[in-house]
Amino acid sequence: MRPEARGLVKIIAAGVFHRISLNRSDHTKTVAGMMPIINSPAYDYDTLWTVLQNCHKMTKKLGQRYTVITFDEQLYCKAKMLQWHHQKECEDIVILLGGFHVQMNFSKVIGQHLADSGLRDIFEESGVFGKNTAENIMKGKGWNRVARAHKVAFEALWRILWPTFLQWVDDNDCTIDNSCIQLADAISEHIRCEEIETAAGCYEELVLKVEKVQDLLAEFDKANKDKPTFTFWRQYMELLSILLAFTRALRSGDWKLYMSAFKSMMPWFAAYDHTHYTRCGAVFIADMEHLAQKAPQVYKGFLDGDFVAKETNHSFNNVPFDLCPEHINKTEKVAGGLVGITRNESARNRWSITYNERASLAQDTRSLFCLTHDGEDDEDTHKDCLPSRLRRDNVDVIQLVDQFQRYNVFGEETMHE
Repeated sequence: MRPEARGLVKIIAAGVFHRISLNRSDHTKTVAGMMPIINSPAYDYDTLWTVLQNCHKMTKKLGQRYTVITFDEQLYCKAKMLQWHHQKECEDIVILLGGFHVQMNFSKVIGQHLADSGLRDIFEESGVFGKNTAENIMKGKGWNRVARAHKVAFEALWRILWPTFLQWVDDNDCTIDNSCIQLADAISEHIRCEEIETAAGCYEELVLKVEKVQDLLAEFDKANKDKPTFTFWRQYMELLSILLAFTRALRSGDWKLYMSAFKSMMPWFAAYDHTHYTRCGAVFIADMEHLAQKAPQVYKGFLDGDFVAKETNHSFNNVPFDLCPEHINKTEKVAGGLVGITRNESARNRWSITYNERASLAQDTRSLFCLTHDGEDDEDTHKDCLPSRLRRDNVDVIQLVDQFQRYNVFGEETMHE
């Protein structure tokens, strides 16, 4: 790879996701707590109707007009049926499809696309992940590991593809704007000096100039469309771009990017027979397209990033609302929690009545003893940007590059015939 282009491939591979692309927000921390528990199956229509009514009553009591509720796919479709059946009572209710469950489901789509491709063997033989972990990654299990695995694989593939792309550019008498390379080098230097705001400004300038590079990449892909292996791995990179864009939209609270990435997921849900998400996703998109007319205050809030929760003062760490309660629910899955009493009706009833208050006390206790990890001194530090994580990621990328090259993922011996 030419030294002057090494920085640009790093930016293209990682810049769409990491902190240099972050639009800092002034969001205050979200107050998350456990609501009173309804001791009834969540999928029951009566239970869902009770939830909708109770949430709407609480919204009215707070002097607000619109009620925004987030459900996973299984409950979303039933909640929408109730809303359609009770249109007058639910006209001020906005129902969202949970972003965390969308991420997990799309990671399963990626696993299906890569089935029997050898990627699991590459993860294992590179030493980056163990056998069981690699299998779970392909199944979309364990979101943190899934996200990290695909991020390092994405960069490894770019490191392999980029020299071939540069050679193709030279062979076709094309050029890449030198200012793009200079901006990429400047971004790398600012990040090394921890000048994140300056790096973000350079990145925004690079985005405006990199369109020519994207056009060249599209031509490069078209020139190699008859090579099945090349096309297959480029499709994998396209899937990763969608997943990372969707994740970035959640973490930074970018509503337009969120909807754009979700729309890009829809053909893949249909292609791999995720029929429930295909049907519900179409309904969700239609609802959100009319949100500005139906609930303008809610739409403005979503544009401001209020469709995600912010639990700490750290940056780039917003989470979807269907993930936020999971951090509270873990207190119920330990000794003294719900585990072991689900078959005892009277014990379960007593536990359900008081759990929301006990969860609040537990959360206040952790805050009292400074166990919530939301200190002001490390406000701008994300775990993915810590020096130890950066060193580990770089080592893992190098190991994956070796394995990808060993398996000749892009069929390089035939690309210049």
